[in-house]
This record gives sequence, structure tokens and C-alpha cells, in this order.
Amino acid sequence: MAKNSNDKDANKKETPGVERGVKEGRGAKEIPPEATKGLTSSERVRRKNKILLLILLLLLLAALGAALYYYFTQKESPIPRVTVPDAKTIPPPKFLFLFDGSPKATMRRPTDVAIHPKTKWVYVTDTYMHRVSVFDLNGKFLFSFKKTDQGEMRSPIYVDFNKKGEVYITDRGNERLYVYTQRGKFIKEFVPDNDPNFRWLPIALTVDEDDNVYVTDILQDHRVLVFAPDGTLKVKFGVVGEVAKLTEDPGKFAFPNGIEVQENRIFVSDSNNRRIQVYSKEGKFLYFIKTGGLPRGVDIGYKNRLHLVDVMAHSCSVFTRGGKFLASFGEFGFDLGNFYFPNGISTYGRRIYVTDMANNRVQVWAWPVEIPLPIRPSIWMCPWFLLLPLLLLLLWLLRKSRYPSHREFLELVVENDRVKLLADKLIKVYVIEKTFDEFKEVEQHTVKMEEIMEVFDYDEEKVREIQEEYQLDEESAALFYRVRRSFFKGRILAENERLKEVAKQKHRRVMDYKEFIEKYEE
Repeated sequence: MAKNSNDKDANKKETPGVERGVKEGRGAKEIPPEATKGLTSSERVRRKNKILLLILLLLLLAALGAALYYYFTQKESPIPRVTVPDAKTIPPPKFLFLFDGSPKATMRRPTDVAIHPKTKWVYVTDTYMHRVSVFDLNGKFLFSFKKTDQGEMRSPIYVDFNKKGEVYITDRGNERLYVYTQRGKFIKEFVPDNDPNFRWLPIALTVDEDDNVYVTDILQDHRVLVFAPDGTLKVKFGVVGEVAKLTEDPGKFAFPNGIEVQENRIFVSDSNNRRIQVYSKEGKFLYFIKTGGLPRGVDIGYKNRLHLVDVMAHSCSVFTRGGKFLASFGEFGFDLGNFYFPNGISTYGRRIYVTDMANNRVQVWAWPVEIPLPIRPSIWMCPWFLLLPLLLLLLWLLRKSRYPSHREFLELVVENDRVKLLADKLIKVYVIEKTFDEFKEVEQHTVKMEEIMEVFDYDEEKVREIQEEYQLDEESAALFYRVRRSFFKGRILAENERLKEVAKQKHRRVMDYKEFIEKYEE
């Protein structure tokens, strides 16, 4: 932590915090000594900000010049059609085609569908035919398999793959989970917790990027079981129970019949409770997504949208991962584009594959292509009018990169596995040296805390004055000092209630962890 005791010493001595930041790469590029000779560390920071602002403005003017050149030479500007994530305006997927396996592999009650990440083959669990049939992306039959170490599958339900491309199948009839090669050769039975006497009835299934296996079990307690690749039970949560309201009693499940994992979230179709429950990978409840129907298969695909099958509504719904409804498609019937008890779903690019269970087929839908519409320009489309919003965007970007942060806030970020979110949304946080040392070794999802933290210097005497005047602890006083002297009126990231009161009095904002999550997480 750099400390300027008085203005006399500032010109004679390098500030330790700044020197350290330059040596270790936690700041801007090194500025030649002759350019900053005779300046205090605060003045050097302000000079660096001005230089950065000037460079960005020059780049902005260059981009504006290029836009003007294009405008006056081409006379047309292609304006893209923007898809707004709103239920009233988002165009729903369109029906493409279907396949039923005939004549070689006619389906009877296909339950789930999944696309192999390497071969791009389409695997369909054919429940009444006691087999898994494999097709290409256009529905051409390739082969099928059903053999196990003790005979054949009885009721294959859900299917997914690990990193090697091995195929995992839950068999409800045999109360087993089997593993096959991608060509259908039996490898082994997956033994939960390496206990041959383990009793379960596995239903829904998914495998994450680390080969952890997630299974819903409905034998007694309706629950979620998470296994390491070697079969060791890591996490389990959930009990059987029906609820009267969709948002009550998290952890109670009634026939969980679909599961998907992305990043640190587990999405579970709580079918008979008409909702999706979302958990962290550690089994901590996060939030509900209200579906209102009977949700089954779930998959996150195109544009990170959550695709969900509603078996009783004979349709599919699409949400954001945070639970905002976007669109639905399909309706009850027997014709093209109609569903009769759909169950499983999988996405591949814009395509959506759905098992139309009672119609004994797989339907393929696709999100429409958004085609740019070329139109004649008007004076209001002149690129000069782009200058103001671009400048506002520039100021906003500079502002969001200057957020002083308290150690209590960072503790919550680390504890809740949100370091990557912090890095993506705020770019850089400023901390005192003690806080930097405490968190510099933390790494989550390949993001190192020391790369998104930067130590800031402050005048120790003035910070003491702030402490005495406002009854703040040293770290809170230092953060308030930082944001008060900032060129932009950035927010302080903190949980301290006293600091919030003082900041409000002085027209500065404090963002706590709850507000941060609500603002930046989908």
C-alpha cells in the first residue's frame, strides 16, 4: 500500500504501491521515469488516465472517419435485424423435418435425444424397443445397440456423453446406468459410489466438462446425485415432496425428470412440481424458474438459451438461464410440427431435436436466421450521430473499470464462485495492499484474482482524518478516499453499512454483493 505522508516527500521518493504494481504487471504499462519526474503518485495516475482517454478518443475519431467514408461512397448502410429477448417480439423456432427410423429402426416411445460432441451422431433412446438407435444429423439410420453385461437394456431413458465420447445410458427398467463406446460396444455398468449394493432408480442424466456425472434418482427420496468420474459420490441433495406454490420449499422434488449443467449451475426439471430448480455445483439452492406445465427434458443451447420440454402442454418453452420466458413452439396434434407427449430435447447450433414420444418420432426445429436488411440512409443515420452514444459508451467503460473493493465483498465473490463474473463485468478492482495479499493466490475458472486486482495508493494522513470524521475503519476510509478523488464517480464494492451511509451523504454509491449479482448475472 503506497502512503504519501506529505507533499515534500512525494517528489523525492517512489510510491511503494505504484512501484510494485509496475514490477508485477498489476496496472498500466510502465511509464518512462523522465515523463513522471516531479509528480506525486496520484498525479501520475491522473496523467495515465488522460493519456488513455486521449488514445481512445483518437481511435474513436478514426472509426468515425472510416464510417463517414463508407457512408458517402457506398450510399447504403446495412442495418441488422435485432432480435430482442422479449416474449412478444422474439421469433420462435420453425419446424424443419422429422424422422421415425423406418423402415430399419422404427421407433416406439423415443424418450431422449442427444448429439455426440465428436461424431455429430444423433442418439435416441427407444424405450419400448429396449435399444438406443443412432442417426446422422438429417435422420438417416446408422446403427443401434442394446446389449449389457447381463443381457439387454429394458427401458433406456436418458443419454449423454463424457469427454472421451463414451455414451452414458440410464435404464429405468434395470435400475442401472450403463456406459458404451460411441459405436455401442458395452464397456461397464456405472456403480454409484463404488457400492454394488447401492439402491437407486436413475432417470435423468448429464455429464459436465470435467466428466462429473449428474443423475436424478426417484427410488425413495427424489434427489440429485453428483458423482466423480470414478463413481465416488460427491454431492447429493433433495427429498421427495409436492408443493402447493411454485416458489416454496426448495429442495423438495416430485419426479425430477430432466437435468442440465452449465458453468456453476445445475438446472433440474422438478416435473410434478411444475418448475425448474437451479443449484450450484455444491448443491446450494440458487433460484426457481416457473414453468407452469410439466417440465421434462432440458438443454442449454443457441445463444445460451434454456430449452425445455413441457410434456403435458405438448410443446417446448425457451427461457434465459435466469428464468425470463422468451418463446414457445409446438402444439398438440399428429401432423408436422405437432407434439404428442414430447419428452427429450437436445440442441446443435440453431437446430433443436425433440423426441415426440407418443407420435413415435423425433422432430427437428431451428431458430430462424436473422438476415440484415439493406435500406436507404437518411440524415438521421449519418455516422456523425454515432459520436454521442459512442462517447457515452467510452465514459461508461472507463467508469466501470474503477471500482474500489472492500475485502468483505471479495470474500463473498470467492465464496460463491463468482470471480469470473467479476472479471468479465468490472474488468479491474482497486484494493489496499493488505487485501491484495489476502486474495492474490485465489484462482477460479482459470481467472486469477491477482490479475483483476490493483493496489491503489493513498495519503495516510488524510485517510486518518476521514476515519475520525466519519467513524470508519481504515480500509473503508481508504476506499472512500479513493472514490472521492476519482475522475469518475464510480461505486465502492462493499458490505459495510456505515460506509454506505457516508457514501450516500456525499453522493457516492456503494454496491453490495446482492446488488452486484442482480445487476450483472443473467
